[in-house]
Amino acid sequence: MELPGYCREESCVLSRATINASQDEATHLAAYAVLCYTSKKSPCPKANGTAVCYELRIPGGLYATEEDVTRVMERDYESGCMLLPNNMIATSSGLQSYAGTCGSEDKLDWQMHGGESLVVVEYDTERNEVVMR
Repeated sequence: MELPGYCREESCVLSRATINASQDEATHLAAYAVLCYTSKKSPCPKANGTAVCYELRIPGGLYATEEDVTRVMERDYESGCMLLPNNMIATSSGLQSYAGTCGSEDKLDWQMHGGESLVVVEYDTERNEVVMR
């Protein structure tokens, strides 16, 4: 029996990118999150119901927060909140309602605390949301 294509190592090539300190982290993270959510696919699906969409290297460490990314989706990234609604924000005090307007659902699961040099953007097929860790 032959393995399906997505199980073969040669077909599992992740999209990788580097976000330099001079670039706007929040804008790039918002774009990758929306792309992951709208495509809902990956060349590397996992057995646990997630599919890794992107690996993003941030050499200087992550400074952007979920609120920064959501603000970009709401104001700067055309239709970002219509494509990837995010009405809850992870903060140091726990999950809070987003002060702006970014849809009526929470479809972005932010699992970062700042300083990360590698961000994994994945699609959770069971919860129908993007996870950034």
